Amino acid sequence: MPMKQLSGRIHFYDFRKTFGLELIRGRHVRHNFSRHTHRTLCIGVVELGVRFILCRGERYEVIPGQVFVIPPDEAHSCGSGGEPHTYHLFLITSDLLNMILPKNEKDSYIIKNLVFDDRRQFAQLLNLYTVLTSTETSFCKQSALISTIGEVVEYCADIAEDLRISNNQYDSVKRAQNFIETHYEDSFSLGDIARSAYLSPYYLIRVFNQVIGIPPHIYQQQVRIRHAKGMLAHGISISEVAFKTGFSDQSHFSNTFKKLVGITPGEFIKSI
Repeated sequence: MPMKQLSGRIHFYDFRKTFGLELIRGRHVRHNFSRHTHRTLCIGVVELGVRFILCRGERYEVIPGQVFVIPPDEAHSCGSGGEPHTYHLFLITSDLLNMILPKNEKDSYIIKNLVFDDRRQFAQLLNLYTVLTSTETSFCKQSALISTIGEVVEYCADIAEDLRISNNQYDSVKRAQNFIETHYEDSFSLGDIARSAYLSPYYLIRVFNQVIGIPPHIYQQQVRIRHAKGMLAHGISISEVAFKTGFSDQSHFSNTFKKLVGITPGEFIKSI
């Protein structure tokens, strides 16, 4: 995971090749940034302090609990007014945006809300930073990324009508379930499942969540652990079960197993 540090306070993560975004975290930053533009869609939250943004002739004061959005190529200035603030920025490339917006919207969307109050989306963006910088699987990271960023884009671009879920998508969800059930031990992307369901990645997450009640990456974890329980019951070692069910290492397997079952694999073996 490429990372570099500037002045010990601003961290840059380059996920453009893997997930289609750059991630920035500033800690206790006092710097004021003069008028500039981004080539990408910029979504951010302030964890501590206040961030001032001058854009479209308006002055915004962003505080914890709010989300701010800066459209591509839109001139703005920002900073903390001299007081320290901690923030997270997600710089969304066009490749990632194309996975979220409907085809007829991706070249003509208009961001209507630059700053808005939403504690849930604020918390989801903070959690997304944690997930992206963790040892979670790429599938888990991509699912969380598209789901979280998609919600923000849908809200502030006012395109909910185009992304509305209809009642005739059960066949698509069934295809997605079958794909996961068949390939549960493999390393695949959200795009692989979406293609099998004939849906866009973001639309797949929306439909899957509504019909099944959980996102695809959690469903995959449940399928893996279900098979793992059967293997452990037949005397296969924990390390081999971890490998056979597609986990990167035994530690990740054990953590996921305990999260879903409530006990460790070793405790499960003793209980049967």
